[in-house]
Amino acid sequence: MATIVLFNGALNVLILGIPAYIWTFLVVTLMLIFSNAYWYLIFWSPLKSLHGLWRATWGKTDAALVADLDTNMKLVSEAQAKLIFDEEIAEAKRDEKDWTGITSGQMGVIGTDIILDLGKWTNINNDDRYVIQKAVDDFNLLNPDDQVHSFQKFMRYCESGKIEVEIPIFVLVEWLRIESAFPRERSKAAYAGYIRQLAERLDKEERSKFDTYAIYMLVAAGVISVLFILSKFLIHKPA
Repeated sequence: MATIVLFNGALNVLILGIPAYIWTFLVVTLMLIFSNAYWYLIFWSPLKSLHGLWRATWGKTDAALVADLDTNMKLVSEAQAKLIFDEEIAEAKRDEKDWTGITSGQMGVIGTDIILDLGKWTNINNDDRYVIQKAVDDFNLLNPDDQVHSFQKFMRYCESGKIEVEIPIFVLVEWLRIESAFPRERSKAAYAGYIRQLAERLDKEERSKFDTYAIYMLVAAGVISVLFILSKFLIHKPA
């Protein structure tokens, strides 16, 4: 059996009956797993509302700010907000030759649309979405030169009668909801509450910086401790 010789044989030292180079590989693997988990939990997961913008940046597409009937908003990629089928946004734009590509505005350098999804069609688990896909698929088979791949064109064709579906395509919004959402006057109590929320947010942001620095120091201390422990076994001592 061939013997691996590294660092003048320092990594061939047996620790609990196992060569040191195997222990080193295990430690490095655990550090990689820990660093990835740390990045996901501390950085990626809290930025869930910006995942769509990140995907749009890397995919070189637009993004969309989608709101439902309860004015809950989320930032998603252009494909998730606009496409009826699970496909690439570039393929959909190529097949739907009259795709309207003008966005509502900019978010950073990314073009961003504001979309009111009152029927929750962008939810892939919505039963109405399957009905839409079936109707559009049948239409595309009969009209290869007039493909439909976006909800916008689907809605336009439903209004004109070119596509018929057995689901509601219009949602009525009560005027009371609109008046309540946009008050004409703000009371002093409401303004005071806004100031309090703003102060709490600023305080939380300031404290989060110190929490982040503390986590960095803890991780650095852990790495240094591991290196000190490994150095005890890996440093070659001449006989």
